[in-house]
Amino acid sequence: MMDDLSSLPMMVVADADGEVFEHPNLRMMGASGRFHRPPMPEEIVPMPYGADLYVLPDRHPVGIDPATGRTEIVHSFEGRPVFAVSAFLPPAYTSLLWSAFIRDHGAPHLPLYAYTCLGWREGSFVAAGVRVDPDPRQDLHNFPEGEPENRSARKAVLKYPQNRLIKHLAHCCITYRCPAARNLFLGRYEAPLPTSRTCNAACVGCISLQDGTCVPSTQDRISFSPTPEEVAEVAVGHLDKVPDGVVSFGQGCEG
Repeated sequence: MMDDLSSLPMMVVADADGEVFEHPNLRMMGASGRFHRPPMPEEIVPMPYGADLYVLPDRHPVGIDPATGRTEIVHSFEGRPVFAVSAFLPPAYTSLLWSAFIRDHGAPHLPLYAYTCLGWREGSFVAAGVRVDPDPRQDLHNFPEGEPENRSARKAVLKYPQNRLIKHLAHCCITYRCPAARNLFLGRYEAPLPTSRTCNAACVGCISLQDGTCVPSTQDRISFSPTPEEVAEVAVGHLDKVPDGVVSFGQGCEG
């Protein structure tokens, strides 16, 4: 544990209306497995551009009192019920600690996102994470305003009406806002090539298939096996027009 708890960022909470604010006294705590602990200084980064904030329903935040070193579960603040808040970090970042909270009995199950520990310091949000990929291809601040990739995706579907893979990737671009699919229709960097509708890994936390569970998957798995011609039409079209372009298999919508 840190010697000077007062140097930790402030704990962040939200009220029932979704208003997010810092707690005036308690400091940021994170979760690692079943245990709660404060983040180390080297684990804290400014919240990256493009990160999302999630209010976690029926989950009450856990903070630490810097004066006593005791952890506290906060159910209310100034007469208002409050709930835990987390950050969903953008691509190229890895979460180091999860949001620290205690669930109410009967709390709803959450979709399979990465609910990263969040705090507030000197007028800005911070999170417990680390950048692991220096490549800028999926940095959200590099995507143009006005969503021109959506227009390109719709045009591609009309141009290649028989290509199911293009239609699938257009859905990933427009609906899921997948950075890889967006780059495909912006004609740059890396083009995703999902080809497998089955997976033998059987991951408990699969983001594209949760049959027989009450946990919602975050995206739909590809429902068909593209033909070689469909794959080649996407891959060759991308590589022909993108200098140093690449195409990649092994996407989230494959398992």
